[in-house]
Amino acid sequence: MNANNDKLTIVNNLIKYVNQKDKYFFNYLIDDDIARLIKSFEDSYNEVPNAENFSYTEWLSKEMDKIDWEHLSPEESDFRKFKLIFTTLMMYDKNYKGSDLQYIFRKELAQNFIIVFGPKKWKENKITFGSCPFQNLRAIQLNDSDFDDFQESKRLFNNETLFNGKELKATCAHFTENENLSINVTSELNFKNLGIKVTPWPSIANYKINRIIEKADEESSVLIFPELLIDEESDNYISSRLLSTKNLKLVVKGSRYVVKNRHYTNTANCSVKNGNVWSYNMYSYNKRIPFTMGNTEAAAKAYAINSTNYPLNNFELLVEDIVVDDSITLIPYKDCIVGVAICRDVLDLLDKNNPLHRYCDFVDLMLVISENNGDTNMFVGTAECMARWHNCATLYTNAMHEAGKADKLDPYLEMSFALYPFKTTNPADKSKYKRSSTSVSGVITYAAQGGYRIDEENNPIFSILNSKGIKYEQLNNDEKRDGCKVYTFKTE
Repeated sequence: MNANNDKLTIVNNLIKYVNQKDKYFFNYLIDDDIARLIKSFEDSYNEVPNAENFSYTEWLSKEMDKIDWEHLSPEESDFRKFKLIFTTLMMYDKNYKGSDLQYIFRKELAQNFIIVFGPKKWKENKITFGSCPFQNLRAIQLNDSDFDDFQESKRLFNNETLFNGKELKATCAHFTENENLSINVTSELNFKNLGIKVTPWPSIANYKINRIIEKADEESSVLIFPELLIDEESDNYISSRLLSTKNLKLVVKGSRYVVKNRHYTNTANCSVKNGNVWSYNMYSYNKRIPFTMGNTEAAAKAYAINSTNYPLNNFELLVEDIVVDDSITLIPYKDCIVGVAICRDVLDLLDKNNPLHRYCDFVDLMLVISENNGDTNMFVGTAECMARWHNCATLYTNAMHEAGKADKLDPYLEMSFALYPFKTTNPADKSKYKRSSTSVSGVITYAAQGGYRIDEENNPIFSILNSKGIKYEQLNNDEKRDGCKVYTFKTE
């Protein structure tokens, strides 16, 4: 009976935690109130002869009764309650036992919550200030549409798995370095901004899409294409081509501009497989953080922006002219939960409007598609934070042409990477890339000319990205020819 009451108590308090966690900022590692509560919990827990008879609900109630609420201000009362809720969840999470993910769907005061019991895919168990405090508890608040979609997805994919045992293989598409982008002006925006659309030219040939899908399907369950390199015709062609695949189960088909209420969205369509049946556009994710760049003379010249019609002095920024909404994309499988995002959506963990801020503690794997020729080190840094602090893996892909022309490829620009928490416990394993004091592992791929080698000792990139668990390499000739690279994620 305790187990049922406790689970209900945990669900109710996890909802409160999600609603309040962004309100409070404190270092729970050295907090005196938290330390006292932990001591009280451990004493009470040890007094019970049989651990199964311990009641988290009763302990929480007794601790509430101990507090002299009358002599606390409303602000102090709320903070003390939050600390008590936080400690209760931490203690419950520590002792929770589970294998398969268990989902609970709740509507509270017109709010939709999804609560998940069960271990995250990655067994990173360091608790540090700023990290995800829970390993077996997750919760997220969704709007009505996303909530309904998640419930339907859970019903469809209840028995589908992305991992093969302890491994997940995934493919990033980059195409070749010969594709080009153009920027077209859409309209004058507010606050001295000039609206633009970013479009590829020419469209990607079907034979390249064929080659990528064939390569990915040899061993991968996941395939992602870059941002804004897939037009409507190519999107439909990818869907038709998936009919003959065997291993692929989830494909993010890049993104393209879609008209919505006379405005554009930067939309990524996702194809998912249930059994032997593909649903080609079951998920459509709209980018939420627009691309921006300075309206400089060099930019105007590079992209043939008419400076007579749009004088440089009249505009400060070129801004991707897209509308945004509050929807996010979550795909639940039997063994993991997957999130999807586009480029700048994943650059700021602290931005509450950023999908990454909402995803990071909830998903096991983040799929990121990009079209970026800027400082892509930022994406790697964010992915490392996801792995170290939030038990979340990241798969990222960029368009290869963003590295420059074939004779001037940038050897430091990330074309794609896979980063995930991993720390071997086998002392006999001397592998350079598996043993990591930071519990981060993965591969970062740079677009480099043939024969180029990353100098690990003298290359300045290593002063920024010096993680022992990360392997730095270039695309080999086969990967450049095929326009894609296969990555392997490993659990312990």
